Amino acid sequence: MAECWKPVSGYEGYYEISSLGRVRRIAGGMRGARAGRLLKPFSCGDGNQAYPGVKLYRDNIGKTFLLHLLVYDAFRPGKRDGQRRGINHKDLNKFNPRLSNLETMTQIQNVHHAMARGRKGGRQGEDHPKAIVTEEQVRYIRKNYVPYKFSRVKLAAMFGISVAGIKQILNHRNWKGVI
Repeated sequence: MAECWKPVSGYEGYYEISSLGRVRRIAGGMRGARAGRLLKPFSCGDGNQAYPGVKLYRDNIGKTFLLHLLVYDAFRPGKRDGQRRGINHKDLNKFNPRLSNLETMTQIQNVHHAMARGRKGGRQGEDHPKAIVTEEQVRYIRKNYVPYKFSRVKLAAMFGISVAGIKQILNHRNWKGVI
């Protein structure tokens, strides 16, 4: 796909966005800003929630925008107006804001897409990175718990987890799939 450039909505005459997710300044400005300069994206958000973004200036006032939203709104205008729709990255890579990688869908469709591709909700039980006990130990806890004889406190000490953790196992709030 050849790179195409379109003006950024609300910043016409100042910035353009490309179909590959690059932003360039088309007018010189304050503080030595040069026309034609490509802006360097930075990470907007924390950790896993981070998306690439850029800060655009108009009349000496800056505002941060996410790249994938700028690309989609410039090349598919009106597709999201008045709808509770988000933008999905087809390849699940948040740092790939190319137009060919973006599509609109609802939040629940986005979650289902991520689950189908193995990104969300796939690791449960012993496979979960925060699992402390095994399925066998969960069965032992549920089978052997007797109030005031073999108490939660004894089970917690035995398996190295909190009393609250034992309670959640016994009440089937955790390890729901283990009988």
